[in-house]
Amino acid sequence: MSTLQQIRDQIRVLIDETATNSHFTNSELNDFVNQSINFSATQLEHPRDFTEIQVEEGKSAYSLPDDFILLRTAYFGDKTDERDIRPIPIMSEETLSAINKSWLDESSSARGRPTRLIMLDKNTVLLHPTPDATESAAGKLLIIDYIFSPGNLSSDSQEPNLPVPYHNLLQFYAASLCYLGRLQNPTQAATLRKKFDDETRLIQITVEKETKGGQNWQWGFTDGLEDFDTINRIIP
Repeated sequence: MSTLQQIRDQIRVLIDETATNSHFTNSELNDFVNQSINFSATQLEHPRDFTEIQVEEGKSAYSLPDDFILLRTAYFGDKTDERDIRPIPIMSEETLSAINKSWLDESSSARGRPTRLIMLDKNTVLLHPTPDATESAAGKLLIIDYIFSPGNLSSDSQEPNLPVPYHNLLQFYAASLCYLGRLQNPTQAATLRKKFDDETRLIQITVEKETKGGQNWQWGFTDGLEDFDTINRIIP
């Protein structure tokens, strides 16, 4: 694990400067660290959380949590009924429009059980069809699996809200921002950014192999069943 101060110290090593002879204040480097953390959150799809929203009759649009970054998967139904809860495909507005040109129709005759979801804007999702009386009963939930903002670090003792293996990569991204900006060395910036990307990719490959291995051993999953997770991710 790395603290904000440790990451900042590592940045200074990479740009070959100390706090007394640096082009950057601690506050400026902290900003670069936080940019690195938030960029990594999107790339790594961490940290993750679930939110549950009770749907309402005749209401199609629902607000996402304030810390929302990326939508991963969605489900609809009553969690107390194992036959009712099901995944909902996440699609673009264009795809939904191609499937149903009247997708904006919220009249009572067009309502029913929601079977699709789109990002209406960066903070709102829309269910289609709009829930009717039956599908908005108590316990009928829209369940969202999403990536949330890990939050900015401000105290030197704070640690990034990211998986530990990635903590020691943040300084490479942050240092590349230093070279892109005030230090004006795009070649060194590109080298450090490539280092960040390559190391991130290697860790992801290792984690994915271990995860798939564990799933195959425990549940007998096959690669064909992984497509749903890929299809159901969309960046607003």
